Amino acid sequence: MQGVLTLLVLVLVSTCLMDLVHGASSTESKKLNVLLVMVDDFRPEASAYGSSDVSTPNMDALAKESVQFERAYTQEALCGPSRGSMLSARLPTSLGYYIHTDAAQERTKLKSALVLPKWFESQGYDTFGTSKIFHWVGNNARYFGEYDKQGVHGSNSCGDDVVCADSDTLDDFTDYRALEWATTQLDKFATKSRYTNGATPWFLVVGFRRPHTKFRAPKSFFERFSADEISLPSAIERERPTGAPWQAYKGMCADLLNSNEVRASGFLDPYEDTLADDVARKFRMGYFACVEWIDYAMGQLLDRLDTNGLKNETLVVVTSDHGWSLGEKTSWCKGSVYERALRVPMWIRDPVDRSRAGTQESAGVSLLDLYPTIAELAGVPLAQQDFEDYEMDGRSFAHLVRDDDDMSETVAESLLRLPQLGGHEWSFPSNASFSVWPICVADGEPNKQVDCRTCKDRNGNVVDCQDCASLSSCSREESPIAYMGLSVRTERFRYTEWRAWDDATNSADWDAGDAGAENRELYDHDTKLGSVEMENVVDKRAYETNAEQHANMLRARFATCSGITDETKCSARGDHCVFHNGNCMNRGFCAFSGPNSFQDCAARAEACVWSPLYNQCVNRIKEGRSAPISAPPTTPEPTLAPTRPPAFRDVIEYPTETTPAPSLSPTPSSAFCKKFRRRQKRCVQNGCAFFKGIGCREPTFCDFKRQNSTRRKAGCSENSDYCSWDASDKTCVAIHD
Repeated sequence: MQGVLTLLVLVLVSTCLMDLVHGASSTESKKLNVLLVMVDDFRPEASAYGSSDVSTPNMDALAKESVQFERAYTQEALCGPSRGSMLSARLPTSLGYYIHTDAAQERTKLKSALVLPKWFESQGYDTFGTSKIFHWVGNNARYFGEYDKQGVHGSNSCGDDVVCADSDTLDDFTDYRALEWATTQLDKFATKSRYTNGATPWFLVVGFRRPHTKFRAPKSFFERFSADEISLPSAIERERPTGAPWQAYKGMCADLLNSNEVRASGFLDPYEDTLADDVARKFRMGYFACVEWIDYAMGQLLDRLDTNGLKNETLVVVTSDHGWSLGEKTSWCKGSVYERALRVPMWIRDPVDRSRAGTQESAGVSLLDLYPTIAELAGVPLAQQDFEDYEMDGRSFAHLVRDDDDMSETVAESLLRLPQLGGHEWSFPSNASFSVWPICVADGEPNKQVDCRTCKDRNGNVVDCQDCASLSSCSREESPIAYMGLSVRTERFRYTEWRAWDDATNSADWDAGDAGAENRELYDHDTKLGSVEMENVVDKRAYETNAEQHANMLRARFATCSGITDETKCSARGDHCVFHNGNCMNRGFCAFSGPNSFQDCAARAEACVWSPLYNQCVNRIKEGRSAPISAPPTTPEPTLAPTRPPAFRDVIEYPTETTPAPSLSPTPSSAFCKKFRRRQKRCVQNGCAFFKGIGCREPTFCDFKRQNSTRRKAGCSENSDYCSWDASDKTCVAIHD
């Protein structure tokens, strides 16, 4: 009898263990549900990001369960272009989308894109959305299987007041109605057989409209604040940056400029006047109250997700379309290429790998990259062909969220086949974030900024765009763009060029070289003034190299090579362009990495060739540089090859025929191996060496071959945790885990 009981116990234990194993593996292999929350005009104003002006317990709780990104940036600080870019993984310059005028214009800009909800629909998901997701609410129904608009219900007596506490009835607020609709969907996902047990995965996007103006929230959220006690920006930030060009200054948006509060204050000129402190405090209080209102709504949403038992099978992503200025640099609202307008909060809660939960990730990321990241984490990654077919500019940063040793072959292939732009001297760091901002000017007044939209009534008369809401018919058109602010944020610097813009070609004037940049800005975030972007150091001799490096990064990102048939112009465009068979092309066309790089190179033999010199695929050219740099960019910034004519370049002769495949796989570089971090399986699969203490490194980490035997032994000894000295061969060998 005792033997039977023992056998039963062993069977039960074995069954439980198998269930646990299979449960874990099924969680990792099946498609995850996705909850994406998009908060409007929300800068990182939360306690988790260090804000002392607001109390955000629900956001803080989410941060403890998520990876919090400290340096996440939008591509443009304006709702329509930012959302269009994020939801298509294409830069505003690729879409030609810089100003939002109407729903038809947005549809035209996104016509050739495969937008995020449509990708999930193509992968077998049911898709749902509510409130503001794409900028023009009327377009959302086109992109989601089920969509609910959420108009304002109940009273709204704000008039021209921007700060408005006119009701405490939750049903009067758009965001509460969006919350109710979304929680109803979560209840459905937990109970209906179509969704239970992972039968059909779902993709739900919830848009919250606050803290976008008007600053309207339930009264109880305003009662938490006293306007007299509201903080103002620091003394340093209450001035305009020294040495900044006229294009850089935003002033104040029409939403505030035409408000009762501003009119009563005597504030007339957004480029000359400074807003009175009492009005500034009132606006800041309104913004903070709306943040706390959204924190409440977000808490209700996540609580319903968790109590419905959906937490362990749902990827949660929370972010915003762009930031907002609250009087910093005497500027208000959005619409600049400064940190306050471009930086956004971002939390990603991954149910598969919780090893990084509660961490703060300092690597730079972009909203541009969120689409492929969400797709990969959810288990439906994009293949290289998808990136090419839909001309996507984004790149997944899923590796910053999940240390996944068991990544599927589909994911691994799509990552390795993507041209690895980061780590090449002609390119830019992979964690660099790029943004733009258009400048339109008044006729006959080239230095006076005006709205980049022209509004007309039914008779064709030009009217103030703010008056359109009161007119029976009003059309909006894009105004000609005079200048484009092109900006790059790296670990230490923000660099911006203001270049003359040609709407016809959707491009800056790159052929004029440095002369095409009318004004430039460089801010060093390692200095006191630079950390708040208050001192433009671009003309200081000590920063000359940094400015040149970042100028080349802008060229590599924005100065397209295609369409140029003149070799001289191709060369002048930048070191990222090469001339081949009468055409100008980007070097990234041949920048493959990984174990299949030789085969990928051969597949593009018409333009690419394997270089034995660099053991890497390079462009089939007879002059110019194509060598990879040996390490990822670090502070100080990487030295990039200056943009100069071919005469100043090193001449490298490449073979005219494809070199036979080497007998051994290409030796992975340090930069290539380090990106796998502590993902041991992927590290080894890609020909790298895994060390328990330091993670993934190049297989030659312990060689020390360029040193004599005494130094080899000393170097080996210094790295004894990872390397071992072989006295018989007088060589240092790796201790692999």
